[in-house]
Amino acid sequence: MSDLILTTHEDPDGMIITVAGELDFTSCHHLEIAACQAVLPDGALLRIDMSHVTCMDSSGLNLLLMLRRRLVDIGGRLLLISVQGVPMQVLILTGAETLLLPADTPSRR
Repeated sequence: MSDLILTTHEDPDGMIITVAGELDFTSCHHLEIAACQAVLPDGALLRIDMSHVTCMDSSGLNLLLMLRRRLVDIGGRLLLISVQGVPMQVLILTGAETLLLPADTPSRR
């Protein structure tokens, strides 16, 4: 079983969810619940801080892409910040970094 620790806080642009642990099949539903409970005004930005995510599998990637689609559909945006290690490798290998990372992220240059 994977442990996932989430903290949520507001900022002037929207909401930030900080994720720590493994984002995988057994844990990603916790992030989905937190993201769906986040109160975002129209056009707001949801940032997910991945600096403490140690592993991410295809379920975690699928969740992030689904959350992005949901936000885009209502005029919002999703960006991942501080992605490193295995999660960054997953994003790069699948090409998802172009959808989920800010334009100024080194891997996007």
